[in-house]
Amino acid sequence: MNSLESASAILSRDLPDLDIASIKNIGEGWDSLVYLVNEEIVFRLPKADNALGDPARQRGNKSEIGLLKHVFNRLPVKTPEPLLVPEHYGYFGYRHIPGSSLKDYPELFKSSEQYPEILDLWVRVATVIEQIITLEDAERLGLRAFDGVNPRVKLAKVVLNSDLLDSEFTPIIGVILDKYGESYKALAKKRSVTLHGDLGFGNWLVDAHKRPYAVIDWSEATIAPPEHQMEFMWDMPPEMLRHMTNTYEDITDCKLDTEFIFVSGCTGFLGDIGALLNAGYDVSSHIEHLLQCLKSYRPEH
Repeated sequence: MNSLESASAILSRDLPDLDIASIKNIGEGWDSLVYLVNEEIVFRLPKADNALGDPARQRGNKSEIGLLKHVFNRLPVKTPEPLLVPEHYGYFGYRHIPGSSLKDYPELFKSSEQYPEILDLWVRVATVIEQIITLEDAERLGLRAFDGVNPRVKLAKVVLNSDLLDSEFTPIIGVILDKYGESYKALAKKRSVTLHGDLGFGNWLVDAHKRPYAVIDWSEATIAPPEHQMEFMWDMPPEMLRHMTNTYEDITDCKLDTEFIFVSGCTGFLGDIGALLNAGYDVSSHIEHLLQCLKSYRPEH
C-alpha cells in the first residue's frame, strides 16, 4: 500500500457505492497508512498488500467496530463512528474527527493550573470505559486479555544484550524486566478491567481552543490491570502521575501500584527500542532518554 492510486483502487473495489472525489494521506502507524476520503471518512489501510485477508486483522477490526458502536455517545469525549465496512473486515471507514494531537502541545502540561484538568478528563474517560464495558461485554465484543508481556520482554532484552547501554544500567534494567513479568501476573489476577489500551496523549485530539475533546484509535483495546493503561506516564513528572493515580483511586476506591506504572512503561519503551533496533533504525536519542529516566528509579522492595 504505497500510493494514493492503490489505496483508491482498493476502496473502489471493496466499496463500490463510495464515490471518491478526493483522497489524501493524513497519517502513518507501524503497519498502516491513514487516508481521508472526501474530507469526511477516514480509512486505516495496512501497508502490506496481503494483510487485508489476515484473520487476526479481520477479527481485530470486528472487535473494534463493535466496541466503537458500544461507546458511541456514551463518553465525555467524541469517539470515531464506523460508517463503511467491507465484507472482508480488512479495514473500515469512520467519520473524520478534526483536530490536532494533544501530544503536539507540551506547553499545556507545563502549568500546574492547566494539566490537572487534562488529567482529570483522562481519568474520567478511563473509568467510564471500565463502567460501560464490563468484562462480559468485552468478551462478547471479542476483546482479549493483554498478551504482550513476553513479546515485550523479549524485545527489551534485545536492548539489554546490545552494547548501547552503560554497564551501570544493565542491572537496573534486569530488575525492571523481572519485576514487570512478576508484577503483571499478580495485578492481572487482582483486578483486570476493559481498557482503551493506548490512551496516551497521542490518541487525544484537541479543538481550535487547544481543549482535548476526542479519543481515537481503539485498535489496542484489551482487558488488563488499570496500571497498564497508565504506563505512558512513566517518564512524566512525578507530580502529574500522582495527580492521575490519586484521582483514579478517589473515583474507583482501588489502590494502584505506582511503581509498576514506571516498570511497565519502561519495559514498553525498551521493547519499542528493540523493535527499532531489529529494523535497523538509529536509536541513540531513545537510549539517551531511557538512561536519563533510569537515573531517578529506585526499586521498592
